[in-house]
Amino acid sequence: PLSMQKGNTLFDLYSTPNGAQGNDVFGLASEFKIFSLSAGIELPDFAPVDIWVSGDYAKNLGYDAEEIAARVGSADLTNPLTEDQDTAYMIRAEIGSPWMLDEGEWRLYAAYKHVEADAVLDAFNDSDFLLGGTNAKGFIFGGKYVLQRDVTLAFRYIDAESIINPNNPQSFFGGSLAPLKSSAYQIEINGKF
Repeated sequence: PLSMQKGNTLFDLYSTPNGAQGNDVFGLASEFKIFSLSAGIELPDFAPVDIWVSGDYAKNLGYDAEEIAARVGSADLTNPLTEDQDTAYMIRAEIGSPWMLDEGEWRLYAAYKHVEADAVLDAFNDSDFLLGGTNAKGFIFGGKYVLQRDVTLAFRYIDAESIINPNNPQSFFGGSLAPLKSSAYQIEINGKF
């Protein structure tokens, strides 16, 4: 489908015969049974600012490399089975004003994110991190500043790259394609009324 993201291991369910008009149909090679855990702690002892540390962890308990290889054949995999690709995690730290209500209050954060190819369904993952999908790792930096009550300025910088370079056709220049990398800058102003 046109809405499909990238990252999950796929296999060809139906190939259009040579020369015929039509579309190939692909399916997910892995089952998805996600175990997820989130934890965080607030350290309010640094007045007038607080510090927050949080983490998220997910593991696809339905991932089975042998079952995937048996289903599609290792040569046809869109992601090489050099190691399990079933885990995702993010670690985040924040410092700043606890309430973000009054003019001049601020908050800064930094995070590291690692989402392996079949850890979660790529269709529902963050569309800004490596242009959406899974098979991505990298850093996120950002912050907010209260311009006046109910008006905030926010910024975010995302720097991500693929974890593994999927099996892909040779490029036009005779070598394999380089891993995907992406950097994004985002600025937004939010107002409540």
